[in-house]
Amino acid sequence: NWSIELAGGLVLLGKTKTGTIDSLPIDDSIVITDKPVIGLGKVTITVTVEVSGEEPMTKSASGFLLFFFVLGVK
Repeated sequence: NWSIELAGGLVLLGKTKTGTIDSLPIDDSIVITDKPVIGLGKVTITVTVEVSGEEPMTKSASGFLLFFFVLGVK
């Protein structure tokens, strides 16, 4: 299971997204696409991944949401 959350700023659409990936080989990656994000302001982007039998892994980054674009992600 995975989740992506945008906190801060004014997020009108796409504040939280969740989903499930059935299988992902070790050292592989996948690109997740979903409905657009719409808003304005400084945001913190938090991605959480949960794997059966393991502790959840969370990573955060900051950026600036300008309508449909997330700029300066660090």
